[in-house]
Amino acid sequence: MASRADKNRFIDCPVRFQANRLKNFFPSEWHREHQIVYVKADLLKVAGRMPGGVAV
Repeated sequence: MASRADKNRFIDCPVRFQANRLKNFFPSEWHREHQIVYVKADLLKVAGRMPGGVAV
């Protein structure tokens, strides 16, 4: 998958996030029938060390 040129500067740059809100949902009945779950994540950038953070 190609990335946008303006976003390439973030590749291989360690950043930590903490989940603020996670939501699993089916955007349509077709997705529900085929068990294709979407996830919406509201993340907060974490500066420094923080337990429970996710390295991306």
